[in-house]
Amino acid sequence: MHFLKTEGLCKSFGGLMAIHNLEFEVEEGEIVGLIGPNGSGKTTTLNLITGFLKPDSGTVTFRGENVTGLPRCRACQKGMARTFQLVKPFLDFTALQNVMVGRVYGREPTKSLKVAAEESREFLEQVGLLAKADVLAKDLTLMERKRLELARALAAKPQLLLLDELMAGLNPGETEEAMQLIKQIRDLAEWCTRAGVALRARHSSLCLPGSPI
Repeated sequence: MHFLKTEGLCKSFGGLMAIHNLEFEVEEGEIVGLIGPNGSGKTTTLNLITGFLKPDSGTVTFRGENVTGLPRCRACQKGMARTFQLVKPFLDFTALQNVMVGRVYGREPTKSLKVAAEESREFLEQVGLLAKADVLAKDLTLMERKRLELARALAAKPQLLLLDELMAGLNPGETEEAMQLIKQIRDLAEWCTRAGVALRARHSSLCLPGSPI
């Protein structure tokens, strides 16, 4: 049984075929990169997996269960969490409050705000934002907001974590910091790495060999 599997996944927007017959598998414990030029369907793929979009055809299977078209809240409860290409924090919440949202409504939700706050501080520390716990999200830099969004996703305690262009818009120094952060998360989770899945615009996917992060 594959940890995650897509079969014959298709999605079009009007006359534009964004995803055509996408098929790939991810095994538990792997890090897999989704590679492709702008417009090749990377974000659309993540949207289809996590329930932000419904496919025109095809299936998404997660841990042996067909989750195709599952509402995004149910996908989160099943153990999926993601970040966004365009970061989407709650701007008028503090960094701590943003992460607490993930802890309260994630895969293992808690009704205790005290527990949520304590554990959320741990996730902020993990991404290097603990010192900004009481700062409003709107007052954080782009890099800090990306770290915040990652902490919020981790707080949902996912079994599958999807990162959508985490390093987009960052300068070289910030990009290096983000890469190191991903490595740290991988090492803490004892994850391994595999080749990426390359997407060609309006064509089927190709599995290509690649170097680990």
